[in-house]
Amino acid sequence: MAAYMASVPRNIRALVEADECKLPSEFTIRGFSGESDDGGDTLDLFEFSFQDDGTGISTLCQFNSSSEAIVLGGRTPRYACHDPSVHFIWQDTALTMIEKTCPDEQGQADFEAAGTAPIEVVCGDGGGNSTGACVADSSCHAADVDAQFFSFSPVPT
Repeated sequence: MAAYMASVPRNIRALVEADECKLPSEFTIRGFSGESDDGGDTLDLFEFSFQDDGTGISTLCQFNSSSEAIVLGGRTPRYACHDPSVHFIWQDTALTMIEKTCPDEQGQADFEAAGTAPIEVVCGDGGGNSTGACVADSSCHAADVDAQFFSFSPVPT
């Protein structure tokens, strides 16, 4: 059961109880990799796979110079993954993952779940940079991370 179940509106809970909708509960970030030109203080580009076994969503997510921010309701800019029902925010070495829930026949959802996964970025390939410290023009990676959704709210407009 999702950690945020108390905040789920009655009509969505009814869909879940009728097995017409699966609420996001847990997710995994896999294969996080990126590049840094400033020793790892910032990542110029990165990609990772998002997987939610409970809802069956698995998608690639990327950030690079051509990524377009989505700004909804004056909130923090977010970026869409290849599956448009999943968005992410990269902030302070953490990924906030946002998954739209219980979409209608047209793919529109009124609610979304959010959860944060801490990402411990290690730069270098280990060969010649055994400390894992980031240097200019480094490739970076992180271990797979399991996390939970903890928030449920209306999709901002």
